[in-house]
Amino acid sequence: MSNDITPPIPPNGGPTPPAPGQQPQVVVVEQRKSRAGRIVLFILLGFVLLIGGCVALIGTAADQAADSIQESIDERAADEALVEDNATITACGVGDNGWGLATVEFTNPLDEEKGFISVEINFLDANDVVLGSGTVRFENLSPGQSAVGEATAFDLVDGADVDRCEVVDGTVL
Repeated sequence: MSNDITPPIPPNGGPTPPAPGQQPQVVVVEQRKSRAGRIVLFILLGFVLLIGGCVALIGTAADQAADSIQESIDERAADEALVEDNATITACGVGDNGWGLATVEFTNPLDEEKGFISVEINFLDANDVVLGSGTVRFENLSPGQSAVGEATAFDLVDGADVDRCEVVDGTVL
């Protein structure tokens, strides 16, 4: 028999214990740090950036849409003011049937042909009380083209004394 004592092999396959009289061998094993925290952080950061970017894009698109709508409203208001200024009442009174009748001459002042232009006329008495109103419409007038139309007030009270007529509104569609 020899004096060498062989330490038994551990059953789990781990390191063998040191032989008697020997110093145990120290093995430093570096543990890998978990990257799960970083991954979660980067995912959250990406999500926040994505949401923030979408909100910024939607906000920009909404601002552009609002500006475009406001431009359309302003342009239409300017066109309607031009229509009102270019409608001339050449006759105003009450017809044999008791309805108010106003003859309107109109020249299209707009830069382009519009499908529908209407002019609203009020029928007034000597005290500027509105007795009724009527509308004349002009369709498909080219720029600079003139037309004559009649506005009829069906709502006059029998025996109403129409003193004058006035243009009160223009509509462009």
